[in-house]
Amino acid sequence: MKAKWIRVHIRRKVDAWLDSITDTQLRTDLADKVIVTGGCIASMLLGDKVNDFDVYFRDKEIARRVADYYIGQWNEAQTAKHAERLKASEGKRGRPPAVPVPVYIKDREDGGWKIYVKSAGIVGENNDEDYAYFESVDPLSGQQDDFLDAATDLAEDVETEDRDAAYRPVFLSANAISLHGRVQLIFRFHGEPEQIHENYDFIHCTNYWTSWDGLHLKQEALEALLAKELRYVGSKYPICSVFRVRKFLDRGWTVTAGQLFKICHQISKLDLSNYATLEDQLIGVDSAYFSQVLAALRKGKDESDNTVDETYLINLIDKVF
Repeated sequence: MKAKWIRVHIRRKVDAWLDSITDTQLRTDLADKVIVTGGCIASMLLGDKVNDFDVYFRDKEIARRVADYYIGQWNEAQTAKHAERLKASEGKRGRPPAVPVPVYIKDREDGGWKIYVKSAGIVGENNDEDYAYFESVDPLSGQQDDFLDAATDLAEDVETEDRDAAYRPVFLSANAISLHGRVQLIFRFHGEPEQIHENYDFIHCTNYWTSWDGLHLKQEALEALLAKELRYVGSKYPICSVFRVRKFLDRGWTVTAGQLFKICHQISKLDLSNYATLEDQLIGVDSAYFSQVLAALRKGKDESDNTVDETYLINLIDKVF
C-alpha cells in the first residue's frame, strides 16, 4: 500500500474509533494525543492483512482516562449481562450464573498503573460464564489447560462485522484493551513516538502516525521491511523479543547471528531469579499463558519473598506449554 493511502486508512480508522466515544470531553482531548505505530503500518506497506491497530497515547494522564472509560464500559456491560442471566435463571434448577470477573486499575510501585483482573490477569467477553479462579486450581494439575486455550483464542478474535458493536471492549489484560474493530489500546508505554520506540525491539516496527502530524516513514525501517530482515535496536524487554523472533521466522523473515547475540547479551544482564524482574519481562510478552505462570509462581509466597524457585519454574512451564 502506498503512503498516501496508509495516511487515509489510519485517519479513517482513528476517526471512527474516536466517534464511538460518548464522553465528548475525552474525545476532544484525544484529538492531539493519539499515536499509531508498530506492526500495522509494516503490514500495510507489505500488502499484508492488518491484525490490529496498536494505539498509544501522548501522556500518562490521557492514557489513564481512556483506560477508566473502557473499564467503566466493561464493568457496566458485565453487570447488565449478569442481571439478565439471573432473571432468566429464576425458578430454574442448577447453580446461579457466575459473578462477573472484577476489573479495575491498580497502581504500580514504580508510579505507573496496570489493569487488574482478579486472578487470571486477562478477561474476554465470553469466557466468564463458567469462570474458576486460578487460586483454587493446582498449577501443576493441568486443569487450567482449557481456560488457557480459550483465552488465547479469544485474544486473537477481536474483529466483528456488527457495526453497532464496533469499538466496545472485548479483551482486557494488564497492559492493553482490545476493542471490536481491530483496535488495541496500549497503556504500558506513553509519550512522544521517540519515547515509545525506546521500548521497541525491531527497527521495521518504528514507522508511526500521529493525530497531530500524520504519517512518518523511516528509511532504516523501510530497508528492513524490503529485505524482511530483523534488525534489533535494543529493548527493555529482550525476552519478549526472543518470542517475537519465532513469529517472524514463521513468516519468512531472516535474522543474523549478530542480531540474536544482541538480544542474548541484553537478557544476560537481567536477574531472572528475581520475581519482580521476571514479572516485568513476561508481562512485556502479554501472553495469557505467562499470566498463569506468574500467578502460580506468586501463589502461597510471602510478599517479602521475591525469589524464583528455578526447579518449580521449569516444571510449571513444562505443564503450561
